[in-house]
Amino acid sequence: MSLVATAVSLHRGAATLLSSVSVRVEPGELLVLVGPNGAGKSTLLSLLAGDDEPDAGVVTLDGRALQDLTLSERAARRAVVGPPPALAFDYSVRDVVAMGWLHGERFGQVAPAEALGDVLEACELSDLAGRAFRSLSSGEKQRAQFARGWLQLWRPAGDRTARWLLLDEPNANLDVAHGLRLLEDLQRLAGEGLGVLAVLHDLDLAARFADRIVLLDHGRAVASGKPEAVLSADRLSHVYGAPVHVEHHAALGRLVVIA
Repeated sequence: MSLVATAVSLHRGAATLLSSVSVRVEPGELLVLVGPNGAGKSTLLSLLAGDDEPDAGVVTLDGRALQDLTLSERAARRAVVGPPPALAFDYSVRDVVAMGWLHGERFGQVAPAEALGDVLEACELSDLAGRAFRSLSSGEKQRAQFARGWLQLWRPAGDRTARWLLLDEPNANLDVAHGLRLLEDLQRLAGEGLGVLAVLHDLDLAARFADRIVLLDHGRAVASGKPEAVLSADRLSHVYGAPVHVEHHAALGRLVVIA
């Protein structure tokens, strides 16, 4: 059971956004896409979400072409977290997060309220639940957007249905503490069986939290694998066009990337 892009390419006019990129997102792992601006990270995420269709290659979910699945079938198996929406009405934070609930009373009458409460608490939004979404700071809106995606994929304890959470710069606008907490949440969700893919710009956070990394440059996958195999100083310096220092920090017990 995997979400797989096989040799996907996408063009916009004369521009090639992606060129024969293959990537597999497995349940139980946190996969991070990194690369400079314009590398194709968000474009690849959009193809994996089914929001765009490749000009060549195919994206499959459990062996079925993603474009053959209905919107409701896709929504039941994958959630996409992008920038917070610009709302025209004063929906509360609770209302915005609750929009992620797609299950009706499938898990019982009390499940929606319990699941919403659990997700709001986990994302430290309980005290903001009654606030108008438009009154929040950018970081608070981002946390609410993440909570909505989390709620969309909610299942009762013990339900191991394969699901995927796709996030485009999820720590944008978050302070240090909330950014770290969000990535810890992503690790935990992956540990509970979700396949998690995140686009990150912070190479050190990618090194710290990712199970696997895909490095993109000019629409191509330059390297893919464990952080130690992908994040070399020479490779990153070449791709980013700036000096990047990489070392294993003995005191921290992990790879550290400094740009």
